[in-house]
Amino acid sequence: MCRFMKFFLDTASLEEIEKWKPYGIVNGVTTNPSLLSKENCNALERLKQITAIVEGPVTAQVTSTSHEKMILQAKSLAKLANNILIKLPATSEGFLAAKELVKLFNFVYYQSITLV
Repeated sequence: MCRFMKFFLDTASLEEIEKWKPYGIVNGVTTNPSLLSKENCNALERLKQITAIVEGPVTAQVTSTSHEKMILQAKSLAKLANNILIKLPATSEGFLAAKELVKLFNFVYYQSITLV
């Protein structure tokens, strides 16, 4: 696999993940609350299912709007699996949460910032 390019599926569909898995090109999966809601399932259970079938990072986006609650939610989401990558919004509260998570928990390798 090319070390300069990573292929991430943008889905919460187990069917879609299983469809692409045999090709050996999926490095990870990005999810968000909208994708998870389209699957009509428990979001946390679906994230656990995805992390069980994908070896690479699986993003889990916080839904809270205050940085204090984002931090608590990030800590909880990170406990779902070792390959969870926390996704924070690119807002002032999101950047405050990112700064605090890096400082307190060394989350520097476990977070992503997304535009809202």
